[in-house]
Amino acid sequence: SLESERDGIRPPPAPLEGTCLITGGLGAFGLAIAERMGRRGVAALCLVGRRGAQTAEARRRVAALEAQGLLVRVECLDVADESAVRDLLASIDAGPHPLRGVIHAAGVTGMELLRETTPDTVARIARPKIEGAWALHRATRDRDLRFFVCLSSMVSVWGARGQAPYVAAN
Repeated sequence: SLESERDGIRPPPAPLEGTCLITGGLGAFGLAIAERMGRRGVAALCLVGRRGAQTAEARRRVAALEAQGLLVRVECLDVADESAVRDLLASIDAGPHPLRGVIHAAGVTGMELLRETTPDTVARIARPKIEGAWALHRATRDRDLRFFVCLSSMVSVWGARGQAPYVAAN
């Protein structure tokens, strides 16, 4: 209620009766977001990464999410490939929990001094963040989503030696 909000008390959000898609969802940050979403009542998660759940840590954390009763789908996908994104979303919607939210956390880092950075390096590092966001936007712009969040990095504010393309992408 408004009175509760004025007192600094907010009601908990309604559970998300659908799927939350998290790009970069199999990295440390993406998995932390997935765990938080699980605690907040999401029905299903679709965790997307370029290489799937390759590490033992990622597999362990996915299994822990499933043990909580969450429906977790792991996908190996280039999020900048708009056709692949559209196919994935159609597949999600064909399941029991349609897409209701997107968190775009995908990104590629690379250590290289600016004077050694080539246009190809910039494109490789910026592609998942920028073209991925665009592909997700185009594939979801006519959908009834509860949220669409694009994450950045503090490195874009603080900077980091050897990370110019990553800073620019963010």
